[in-house]
Amino acid sequence: MMKNKFIYIVLVITSIISSCKEDDFEPLNDVAECTWHMSTEAENISPIQLNLKEYISIMDLSQGNLSHEWTVSDDGTKFLSGKMQWGQKEYDNLVDESIPHVNNEKTIHVYFTKAGDHTIRLRNTFSKQVVYPYSEWSAELQTYVKKYTYARKEGDVYVMDTTFHVRVYDPNLVPAIRMYSDPECTQEIKMGQIGGTEEAPEYETYELEYGKSLYVKDDSYGLPNYWKLVCYAAGFEQEFTDFPDVYELKLKKFSDKPLNLNLTVERKSDPNNKYQPTAMAKSVVVPLNIKVVPTQDPVSYKIRQIDQWNIAIDLENSEFGYKPIDVSALTLNYRNNYNGNNNSGTIAINKAEVNNTHRYELKLTLGEKIYNTDDLILTGTLRKALYGDADLTISSSEPNVVTTYASFLDDGFEYPSTYEDWKVVKADVLPAQYQPSSVVDNPLQNAVNSSAKCLRVDAVEFSRALISKPFKGGKGTYTIKYKYYVPGEVRSGLTAWFVPSDKPGQQDPSWLETPTNKLPWETLQSGIWKEVTGIITSKAEMESVILSLRFNYFFGEIYFDDIFFGYIEVRP
Repeated sequence: MMKNKFIYIVLVITSIISSCKEDDFEPLNDVAECTWHMSTEAENISPIQLNLKEYISIMDLSQGNLSHEWTVSDDGTKFLSGKMQWGQKEYDNLVDESIPHVNNEKTIHVYFTKAGDHTIRLRNTFSKQVVYPYSEWSAELQTYVKKYTYARKEGDVYVMDTTFHVRVYDPNLVPAIRMYSDPECTQEIKMGQIGGTEEAPEYETYELEYGKSLYVKDDSYGLPNYWKLVCYAAGFEQEFTDFPDVYELKLKKFSDKPLNLNLTVERKSDPNNKYQPTAMAKSVVVPLNIKVVPTQDPVSYKIRQIDQWNIAIDLENSEFGYKPIDVSALTLNYRNNYNGNNNSGTIAINKAEVNNTHRYELKLTLGEKIYNTDDLILTGTLRKALYGDADLTISSSEPNVVTTYASFLDDGFEYPSTYEDWKVVKADVLPAQYQPSSVVDNPLQNAVNSSAKCLRVDAVEFSRALISKPFKGGKGTYTIKYKYYVPGEVRSGLTAWFVPSDKPGQQDPSWLETPTNKLPWETLQSGIWKEVTGIITSKAEMESVILSLRFNYFFGEIYFDDIFFGYIEVRP
């Protein structure tokens, strides 16, 4: 039954922008007006969202129009006679084939027989100017704002031309993917046919060289909004809420049996779109047997620091075998020149252990600590260590171990591209307001800070903190370092806070594990460049964090340089 609901015309409206000037408008009257009613409750939603084999009714209630015309996209739409009953679910017997897709009916009942996107266009002409009032949601004001659309003048008439967009969902999803051997997706991999036939096998076989990729495109039917791709034998699992145009898939696993992918799709409820229909999850085993074979290319690898006692060798296109690995022929040398050190030596390697879950990873346990400021060089040969009893030889004269040294912030203010990364936030103002800072010549070059440039901040009475660019924060223990110079009178000091980027200047400890009374604090000194170092520990990963170097009862001119925040291990 059609509901007498007024629809606000936030729905996508085409060809409605007025081309008239203000003096073209004529006074409105009670005779010429433009309005309609719809059977959907989805006000202000575009597209209108329905399930397959559902209908929408629209009644044109405009008055004083010279002409009136509906144009309905004809692929997968039909018209109903209008004799629907309350609670009715099947409408095929009410289809009226005599109604054309371009018509001048007063009320139309459009029945959707094909999933996808459809359009319903209403075009009215008037001898006088008409206006359509509607409401548009304002995120800023958190309420609906009244707006108006005027008819467009075309010759001697005024035209109100509106297109309603309708998206129709099939409740029965069909999961499917296409797979390719190249990133451009020009070489499609032949797959079997689910269930199999005499002409087509259920599974085709594809040989994939270890370390190389498959490229996947979603080909599912029914507009899912959730995908899960799993290869149980390879320990691979990936979920998507928005499947990429092309997904690069790597299956790093030698296996005696072929590897198979399992695809699950679903249309889940969306808290931001309550009108979107849901659909139950459907799964399918992709009809392709993937056989991973040894690569024809030379074995490639990367070496990285895990922590101060362990490093790892990660193979990119092979696996380690199942025999014990002899590390006696490996040598790990280090040199460290950080902060003026001049250390070097050799680190003993005590044992090697292959990751049984990911056999492309070999963990080496060391006899003494390493530091992420070390330059590390690993060389030597692992005899018969690889799949198929192949050797792995590592040779290098340059550092080849990637350490855990990481800097989220590292700015000496020598490069203009970073100047905009730093702002000064005013105190207790929402939304946050900022005052300018500037990069200037160093006013006091000396042994502590010989840099040519530095950051100048005028911390006026209402300044709260110096704010950095946002960065993705991890879980761990980190070092904060900076230099400052105060030419005039000083009071109190500075506290290094790290807060969510939407809370600049505030004392928000949500990322910090360090107690707030233990955060790095500096009692300011006047007339000298001074370097400050502190340590903080974080709770967990956070997507967007900022340094908030907070002024505590300090007003005046202050200079900063060499601001660093990151994970750093200093060799004693």
